[in-house]
Amino acid sequence: MNQTYKNRALRALMLGISLLRFIVFGFVVFAAAGLWAVFSNSPAPAQTAFQRAVASRIFVQPWPPDDPNEENAKYEFTSSWAKRMMGFRSLTELQIAAGSRGKITERGSGAGMPFASYHWISMPVRGRTAGFMLARQYSDGNVGVSLLTTDGREIAMNTFGAFICDGCRPPVEIRGSTPTWSH
Repeated sequence: MNQTYKNRALRALMLGISLLRFIVFGFVVFAAAGLWAVFSNSPAPAQTAFQRAVASRIFVQPWPPDDPNEENAKYEFTSSWAKRMMGFRSLTELQIAAGSRGKITERGSGAGMPFASYHWISMPVRGRTAGFMLARQYSDGNVGVSLLTTDGREIAMNTFGAFICDGCRPPVEIRGSTPTWSH
C-alpha cells in the first residue's frame, strides 16, 4: 500500500474516532479539535470552508455553557489573524482559531437573552503588548467579539458578518446583516 493511501486511511480512522468520541461522550470541543487536526496540514489556525461549515453547523454547545477555564490563547491575536476570522459563524470557530476554549468571565441576560462572556489573552512572540479578546455568546448561538490585537488595533466583529477596524490600513467597516431580534 503506498504512503498516500496509508495517510488517507489514518486520517479517516482519526475522523471516525473523533466523531465517535463526540457522539458517545458529548465532548463538543474535543470533536471539533479532532476534525481540525485531521484536516489541517499546518499548525496555523487557518481553516478550510469545509472545516468552518462543520464547526459552525454541527457542533452546538449546550446552554448554559460550562467554564472551560482556558484563557491563554495558543496563537497571537494580530490584525491579520482577525482578518482571517472575518465571517466566522460560531464560538467554536473562534475557539479553534485561538487554540483554546477561553474563560467565562460573566453570565447574564442582556435585552432579555441569556449570554456568556468568554475572555482570552494572547501573548506576543515579538515583544509587543498582550492581545485580548472578549466574545459574548448568546443562547441562540450568535456571538459578538471585541478584540485588542498585539499590534495595538481595536477590532469588533460578530456572527452577522460585521467587521470594524478603524485602525487598520485601510480602515475596514463592514456592518453585516441586521440581527432578527433588533427590530
